[in-house]
Amino acid sequence: MSFPPILRSVLRFGGRKARGARRFHGNAEKNAELLAIDDDEAPRRLITSFNIETIDANLYRSNALVRGLVGRDAVYGGQVIGQSLRAAQDTVDEDRAPHSMHCYFLKAGSVTKPIVYHVDRVREGGSFSTRIVKAIQDGEVLFTTQISFQKSESGGMEHTRVMPKVPPPSALLSYRDLLKEALEEHEKKATMTDHQAMLLEFKLANTPPTFHRVYEHRPVDQKMFDFSRKKGIDVQRSWIKTVVPYGDLPALQRQLAAYVSDSSVIDAGLFPHLSRGFIPSMVFTLDHSLWFHEAHFSLDNWCLLEVESDHAGNNRSYGRARLFSADGHLLLSASQEGLVRPLRGWKSSRI
Repeated sequence: MSFPPILRSVLRFGGRKARGARRFHGNAEKNAELLAIDDDEAPRRLITSFNIETIDANLYRSNALVRGLVGRDAVYGGQVIGQSLRAAQDTVDEDRAPHSMHCYFLKAGSVTKPIVYHVDRVREGGSFSTRIVKAIQDGEVLFTTQISFQKSESGGMEHTRVMPKVPPPSALLSYRDLLKEALEEHEKKATMTDHQAMLLEFKLANTPPTFHRVYEHRPVDQKMFDFSRKKGIDVQRSWIKTVVPYGDLPALQRQLAAYVSDSSVIDAGLFPHLSRGFIPSMVFTLDHSLWFHEAHFSLDNWCLLEVESDHAGNNRSYGRARLFSADGHLLLSASQEGLVRPLRGWKSSRI
């Protein structure tokens, strides 16, 4: 693949054999270890993971990357989506906001080395701007996205999906509390199989602060881990809100929404199969699309996220997501396809 001269120089600096590379990569690795610490200061430390450094025109770098799983170096895909959006937003006029974003994950990135974001200014129209962003590590493209921005317009036709009526977040336990409660109940009454219990224990022990220290997550279905209920494919709904306020910064709030959107779509297809004995060995996002219906919103306030899966087959799961403000405005829609492979030798599941 051919890169511009300035990008080639940055990639050489960031490569394994580059002079000073050990120091530079060491910083990224150190940052990743700091961001993986799960304590009361984690929410404020993790704010730094939303920043990117400007290297040159159309060229950005992140040296503070977060894990998707404890003990593994793979970077969380939602962070790459959000940082790519941040880089592209920096190249358009302030009066233009993203309305659609289409992403492909090509290979896993590592938190131990910087990621460079290269923005291609594809088109600058009277109302729309188009950008293509490549996320690059060690000279290889990990991720690509095409983003379209639009000037604000008024008038024309309007309609929207109605937000469902659900219990308020104040009446609900968090996702992690439900995990703990389910495991405690299993110890008393053996409410699930050993493999299901091992999977929940793994999720509890190996979920990094990347998630619960950035945003609160309160599922509407408070019995989601009751595997004795063999539920069919259904809509999963959760209230979400930032743990600490990120402020009235529309571009940052959109970046946060992009970050969160990658976290639970695959689960909508996976969870009904867990109650039927299915155990995954690999879960990985393949592609992800976002549509921003509103330019201004805030995840500092409670929002309702609903996810559902329309299809699973060929070891792939397809799902959709919608994000509503608490007063019922549809803020964002998403769709995603992920790779979900079964544990070797384990039984398949069909609903």
